[in-house]
Amino acid sequence: LVLNKKISMKYQCYFDGSITKNPGGDMGIGGLIFEVNESEKINVHQFTENLPAKDFPNGTSCNVAEILALQKLLSYFALQEAYHESIEVFGDSQIVINRATRMKKGGKGIFIPFVDETIDLISQFSNIKFKWIPREQNTEADNISR
Repeated sequence: LVLNKKISMKYQCYFDGSITKNPGGDMGIGGLIFEVNESEKINVHQFTENLPAKDFPNGTSCNVAEILALQKLLSYFALQEAYHESIEVFGDSQIVINRATRMKKGGKGIFIPFVDETIDLISQFSNIKFKWIPREQNTEADNISR
């Protein structure tokens, strides 16, 4: 008797944001999503988007770009209703990773409304982890965010 072993699938995700001038510049966001199992890592989705400063009347900053990149990444899973998948998220913005990990809303600054929206989105996921990585380990996401 041979039992079919279900291969456990999980996702590793990388995001980054960039800005032409901090604060007040045009922003770029990018992200990569990989399916990972015991034997391989497959790029299943990536995104890049330019966000003109004129579309943000309250201003832009590097932190706004970073949190919007995370939002876009999480939206990929939300659109597929993949709220119970195993998801690891890596980013090089300590403030964004810390806020996401601690689920801390509120505070001051132009990026706070985006943080609060992102935390509302994160709260829908049951198996998600965040990890800060140095910029040198996030080069793929960094390159596509520019």
